[in-house]
Amino acid sequence: SNVSLVNSESESPMDTDLVRDVFVPSAYKDMSDSDKLTAPSFEKMRSGIKAKGTDELDTEWGINRAVEYEVIISDIQNHNDNGPGSDLTCCGVHQQGYHIPSPALFTHFAKGGAVRNSALSKRLRAKSFHHGKRVKIQPEEFVVVTKSDLQVFNGAFNKGTRAEANEAMLQAVAADPLKAGTLMIVPEYKAN
Repeated sequence: SNVSLVNSESESPMDTDLVRDVFVPSAYKDMSDSDKLTAPSFEKMRSGIKAKGTDELDTEWGINRAVEYEVIISDIQNHNDNGPGSDLTCCGVHQQGYHIPSPALFTHFAKGGAVRNSALSKRLRAKSFHHGKRVKIQPEEFVVVTKSDLQVFNGAFNKGTRAEANEAMLQAVAADPLKAGTLMIVPEYKAN
């Protein structure tokens, strides 16, 4: 299914940027064992889209969830008093029902939660005081080149992640089997 972002005032589609995140390549495509060994363990791949020009998001619906914690106490009980370490067993005691924390306690717990510690939350919190110039490291991008002269191969693919470059090279060889063995993938800065 397609997702579109629409400006709530003009109701026109918004410009978007491609968002990439880290994935395990073999989880999304069939790879031979040798390809798995030579490929990077994790690689940035397309994961979604981001609206340009705004950080505000309005949705038509939302789901509220009650925050409850199930309580389980794991403890060691001594069944024999004939000396240290004799007949020690571990048992879990389950208390019926759920514990609903106070708002203050929930706020304290939330500070260590996955949502607050996500890259997006950190970026939004840091946004207010990190204005001005800063260093930005661009992700490494790969291109398909001819082995003989390292010239960029003229195909539909321009540049992208290693996985995208590999897919483009496989498609080029499938379209023209004579290209097999003449193409290779290199980081963009190494291309001629």
